[in-house]
Amino acid sequence: MNELLTVVVTVHNTEAYVGQCVESIIKQTYTPLEIILVDDGSTDDSDKICDTLATLDSRIQVIHQEQQGAAAARKAGIQAATGEYIHFVDDDDWLKPNMEAVMMNGLTKNDADVIVCGYLDYVGDHVYRRAPGQIKPGVYDRKAMIRDVFPYMMLPYPRTYSGAGLQIPLWMKVFRTSIAYDAVMRVDPSIKKHNDLACVYEAIYNANRMVIISDNLYHHRRGRKNSITKRFLPDLYSVIEALMNHMLSGPLAEDLLIAKQLPKLFTINIAYSESTNGRGQRSIEEMQVRMRIRQRIKDLARQFTQASRNAQSTAQSVGTRRPKPKARPYHPAQPSAKVQSGVQTQPQYASRKRVTRHVQRPARSIPHKLQRNERAAVPSHPRQHPAVQRSKRKPPISIRVVKSGKRGRDS
Repeated sequence: MNELLTVVVTVHNTEAYVGQCVESIIKQTYTPLEIILVDDGSTDDSDKICDTLATLDSRIQVIHQEQQGAAAARKAGIQAATGEYIHFVDDDDWLKPNMEAVMMNGLTKNDADVIVCGYLDYVGDHVYRRAPGQIKPGVYDRKAMIRDVFPYMMLPYPRTYSGAGLQIPLWMKVFRTSIAYDAVMRVDPSIKKHNDLACVYEAIYNANRMVIISDNLYHHRRGRKNSITKRFLPDLYSVIEALMNHMLSGPLAEDLLIAKQLPKLFTINIAYSESTNGRGQRSIEEMQVRMRIRQRIKDLARQFTQASRNAQSTAQSVGTRRPKPKARPYHPAQPSAKVQSGVQTQPQYASRKRVTRHVQRPARSIPHKLQRNERAAVPSHPRQHPAVQRSKRKPPISIRVVKSGKRGRDS
């Protein structure tokens, strides 16, 4: 297990956190590392800190560029990468000391193209354990991915951040560089927000084998003031529209198994973006874009639903589906119950599957008059028969005359 792993850190105005982040990478127990720090036009001392860290470890190289966004910084990092595998890390997070060793062990042992792990979410003074997603941990080849991963990997759950089949963040995954290269390079730099979503699922779709582990190996810091997720974007809906155009023009939209998840994913993405984008005024043009993309989502949902129905009807007409098993013919069982020598036997049916237990019950006492009449129906209870029922008439009343002239009643 000596394959070279490239760790790309995109840095922008995080002078208070970038030192802790890079230090956690340097102290990894897995030593064959290539560390690339991409300074995306920082205006604080982050660029100077990166240059100082490069002098402390020969495995670190620094790339300085003008501010173009996280998507452009990742493009610069993956273009300079020489490792067989690549890991993208945020500049305000940090890693457990054995994270890269565990991830590389899972990749090389199973000859996988991508591995996904859990993480620890730091929200203020609270720490939450986050799972990789709703899909069970394990090793999935291409056939298992088509059956168990692709139909559910983008399925969003609005009330649970970790509710998707596979969570979106790019930093909790390690890819084979050749698998992630096309997906990362295809992202438009104008997608300023949720650029992980623009490339992560496409990279997973290109993989032939995937590993999911439940270990929480990554430390994620949430709620930072200068974070892009908390910053107000006046052109938020234009960014979301660019993201939709990007995903609909890629290979995910061509696979109906995945494409039918996109409308719901876009709806949840808009709701989440609106709740975390802060306050501010937007132009009339932006609100028109909002109305346009919502109508487009409805049209996409209708389109993919109809396409799914057409595919099912075509499959049924061609006969590609496995036919339903034929129902077994019904043969009514013949009862074998008889009354023998005062013992009434319960009917026992001749069935192969269901075997009833042979139960003996004492015969009910039948009145003598009913035994002569063969056609008389035997009631379920002897007292229900009029011949056996007790008379409900009241006893006769005797009247006697009393001296006082009043009548008395004896019963």
